[in-house]
Amino acid sequence: MAGSSPTRTPSNLSLPLNAAEGAPIYNAVGRLSPISAMRKLAVSPTAKMFTAGSSSGELPLMVSVKPSSGPEPRVSSPFRSGPGQTPRRIEIQRRKVLYKGYDVNKLLVDAGIKYGSFTLDVDHFNGRKAHLPLVVFDNTEYETRMPFEWLTDGQPSPGFALHLDRQTGLGQFEPCSVIAYMGNDTYTVVFDGEPNDQRNLHRLFVLFGVEDPRVFVQRNVSAHRTRQIVEGQSRYSLYIDSMPIDEMQPIDTEQANRILTSALNTSALKQNSLDTTSLIGEVNTDFARTMNKIIFDHSLAAPNQDSLRRELAWSKPSKPSAPKSGVVSLPKYDFAARFNDFSFHCLLIKREVITVLSAVRLECLHALTLSMFNTHISKSIGIEEFEQLETSSLAQLQTYLTGPWVINLKNSVRTALQYVGKGWFYLKERNREVYMFSKLKKLLTAINFIMEDTLRSLIERSLTEYVEFFEAFTLNARFPLFAIELTFRDGTVGLSTKMSALEELPLSLFDRGIAMLHEIPQLEPMVMESLFRASHKGKLQSVQRMTPWVEDLANRIKDCVGKALEPVRVYVATYEKYRDLLALNVDEYVAKFFSTPNLTLAQVRAEVERHQDLRVNIEQ
Repeated sequence: MAGSSPTRTPSNLSLPLNAAEGAPIYNAVGRLSPISAMRKLAVSPTAKMFTAGSSSGELPLMVSVKPSSGPEPRVSSPFRSGPGQTPRRIEIQRRKVLYKGYDVNKLLVDAGIKYGSFTLDVDHFNGRKAHLPLVVFDNTEYETRMPFEWLTDGQPSPGFALHLDRQTGLGQFEPCSVIAYMGNDTYTVVFDGEPNDQRNLHRLFVLFGVEDPRVFVQRNVSAHRTRQIVEGQSRYSLYIDSMPIDEMQPIDTEQANRILTSALNTSALKQNSLDTTSLIGEVNTDFARTMNKIIFDHSLAAPNQDSLRRELAWSKPSKPSAPKSGVVSLPKYDFAARFNDFSFHCLLIKREVITVLSAVRLECLHALTLSMFNTHISKSIGIEEFEQLETSSLAQLQTYLTGPWVINLKNSVRTALQYVGKGWFYLKERNREVYMFSKLKKLLTAINFIMEDTLRSLIERSLTEYVEFFEAFTLNARFPLFAIELTFRDGTVGLSTKMSALEELPLSLFDRGIAMLHEIPQLEPMVMESLFRASHKGKLQSVQRMTPWVEDLANRIKDCVGKALEPVRVYVATYEKYRDLLALNVDEYVAKFFSTPNLTLAQVRAEVERHQDLRVNIEQ
């Protein structure tokens, strides 16, 4: 019976260490023991499929293991059961009792798998010789656990394994302990009562104690049945391929021309002079094979070919039933009810609404052609002039968006809907509750979203152009953006424009532009004036300064302005050492120099030469 293996544990269990087989991937103790002993043993050809040693008959090494109950059966029960639900612990115990009640050997025999009568290289369903290995056809879809989950806590897992006689190749499933996973769906097992008989078995021949024996039997049956079908189909194809085709009539000329026309129906192939003889030869071969298949199938359907049909696992193909109709059948569909439901929720039920949305789109597209900043500067200008240009550009845009833009949108809505009577789009509605559930409210809300989307797109494009405008002047620009002069005032070298103004103005205009576009009024209070007070007119949601992509653009401005001002600071610093020369009053200096008593011409010449040398040093 499944799960009724003896509870005693063998004192010595083996782990393979042969290089040809490979070391265990998962084992019962989590480590390998040192090499202790090796001895020879004659091995039969059938037993070679299960031994861990090489073909020379080497026995694997021995290690000691501890007894373990292994993993628990899989159940679909919550860990915390509710009222009326079976507790998970009880459900697991029931599964254990259920699995122990099955005899895997009896289940296999009932399913037609007789390991006690047939070896692995025999088809158990018809007793014929099988030429393909069985494990190749194992369906891993039946697997319920990963390999490492079967060996929990590094302890051996009890179960049943196929114990085949080394000489005859026959056997049955017997209790064992699974101690290691060798990879490639192969496990190392030790049979109870035979501690020195250690084998590497494929997963198809290992039944774990917590595994459902019924599913395991289905897995074995599936492998045997699939091998039978594949071998039968291989023989079937081989028989057809072996039939002579010399006397077969090839395809006629008209058929060959149609095939060539379809195969060469491209401009590239039409232009090339290709040799189509081999192509027609392949087609004739396939055609002859198809004719042979028809002849073979007709002969195979004869009553006296029953044994051949069983050998080939062949069944007469059934013709598909004729369809009842030439169209695809659909479930019952109440089109009228669905259409009414769609119309109830849809805004586009009147021509006037489509006219409104078209006019709104046109106005918004025109607004998208505008820009917040003036980035078309063709010469160097002063910083005051630059500030004036950008401030004027921002003011013009704000004036347009708060005035003509919203007024045009308002007029478009009122003009298109002025003749619509009472109903979903009644402009003269005075009941606020009725208006809140009307489609006019939804229409104005949709227009509000369109306006906000337009405003966001306008701001994003304008800010990006503004940042790229400054970055362009830091990379090989044709001319400098700002015209500034070097000054000397009160004994200090400086610029005609303060350095702080050059740093702060670009970012100040950036922030000012974002703030100015927060004052665009919503369209709804302007259209429905009778329902909204003048003091309760909302504003369109605009881009916030703390938005991440806005912060990124602002940081780009800081970086490019900082890089541009760095050489300016260096340039100003170079004149610090000439501060005394710049502060020199020429008239006072000349008067003082010539007031020197007993001044000679040589002294005048020396002073002139000194100043000339100083000039050369400065210019260099």
